[in-house]
Amino acid sequence: MTVHPAQPGRWSDPNNPSFGMPTEGAPLPGRQRRMVLTAVFLGILSLAVLCVAAYLVVRILSPGSFAWLRGGVVLPTSTTQAAASTPTVSPGVAHITISPGEGAAGVLIAVTGTGWLPQEPVFVFLRSPSDPEGKGYSYAAAIADDSGAFSTAFTFPKEARWLGASWADVIAQGIRSARQATVRFNLLLPSPTGTPLPTVRPTLHPTEVPAPTQTPTPIVIITEWRGEYFGDTGLAGSPALLRNDAAVDFDWGDGAPADALPADHFSARWMRQLGLTAGTYRFTVGADDGVRLWMDGQLIAEDWAEGAFRTMSMDVTLTGSQHLLVVEYYEATGSARVLLDWVRLEPTATPSPTSSPSPQPTPTETPEPSPTDTPGPTPGVTPDPAGEWQGEYFANPELYGEPLLVRIDPALSFDWEWGSPDARLPDDHFSARWLRRSWLADGVYRISVNVDDGIRLWVDGVQLLDEWHPSEAGRYQVKVALEEGMHDFQVDYYEDAGVARITLALMRLSGAP
Repeated sequence: MTVHPAQPGRWSDPNNPSFGMPTEGAPLPGRQRRMVLTAVFLGILSLAVLCVAAYLVVRILSPGSFAWLRGGVVLPTSTTQAAASTPTVSPGVAHITISPGEGAAGVLIAVTGTGWLPQEPVFVFLRSPSDPEGKGYSYAAAIADDSGAFSTAFTFPKEARWLGASWADVIAQGIRSARQATVRFNLLLPSPTGTPLPTVRPTLHPTEVPAPTQTPTPIVIITEWRGEYFGDTGLAGSPALLRNDAAVDFDWGDGAPADALPADHFSARWMRQLGLTAGTYRFTVGADDGVRLWMDGQLIAEDWAEGAFRTMSMDVTLTGSQHLLVVEYYEATGSARVLLDWVRLEPTATPSPTSSPSPQPTPTETPEPSPTDTPGPTPGVTPDPAGEWQGEYFANPELYGEPLLVRIDPALSFDWEWGSPDARLPDDHFSARWLRRSWLADGVYRISVNVDDGIRLWVDGVQLLDEWHPSEAGRYQVKVALEEGMHDFQVDYYEDAGVARITLALMRLSGAP
């Protein structure tokens, strides 16, 4: 095989400018310049694509961005949203809307509002033309969310007070802020031909309009307590059941208020306008589990916690007029029970002046220090003429923090010996506070106390006793002159160690000097 040496030529001469490898200092060939320009162009194009993609993502996430895809117009949509959000931007301005704005009695009215305090209870009233300046009648309530907005619904009542009325003011009022907003609802007279339609129409669409939720609502006529029942513990949304309840006094045991509700984890709200004469009333509420009581928009009792059935009482002085009562209740698990009761405290019936002159044992007053004299309630003296004490019990000797137990005690007469008032409290190093408001005739009173260990006593804010120290069978007596009327008593007590006991007796010695 004959091998011929390579002949110099165009592609074998390294000094030829057309050779593939550039020489030092020589410019880049055209093909490589094109490759560099192509890479730069692709980089710019990629950056542009990324920018467009980011813009599209932002537009997709913003509401109403693609209204044109649905045939809408973007500008009117944004204008409407700005107008709707105006009440929330204006601090302290409340605003409500209703839907529909007119209708006959029995129509379901949806109410939405903005501008209230976060988590504020808001009540919805109806005011009739016959009382254009009155407070109105409450028919719904809701709790504002964290943005101060709420929504609720109620059925326009078929009641005699609305017969012949052409309008009604829908009023929403906040409990804590006292903010109020009003909108007018035009009340239409039902026409003979149009009235039957709502009852016939649901049969045409049985799958779309569930009759169980719509049918009972227009039929409910509230004459006593408006009861709203919810399938959760937070009174949220529209009630699963609406009915007229004769009283707030239920013991469902382990069951539920109705078939539409669960046996556990439900809640209820009762509302009623009551015409009460002027005077002082004692309201008692009890629940298993949580309960709250509102009077004319003011929270006067709250025990919103799980626990066995317990009661609490409070005295409220009212003017002679209509008063709005609202009871809120929730059931966690186990037994379900709720109670509201009240009684008017009659000033003339509370004290018994006829028996108090029987301090013929006035000679017995003289030896006050004598221990045998301390159990003075036995000689026919009137003890505790106005009833019960609200007791708060603490698991420490300094009345510190929230009470572990709150209950109503009929009298201050306890001898726990080496034990404690309740299994939740320790046998030693606990404390208690009792409060009571009582109507008393004018006169001089003697207050006798037996205690182990420490005690403090106030009457109408004036401290009469301060024996805050360990003691064994301490006996104390004080006299105080009181005028006829209501008087506030406060007793603070603590147990150090050993035996625990306290008794308090009140005796009227004589009339006013």
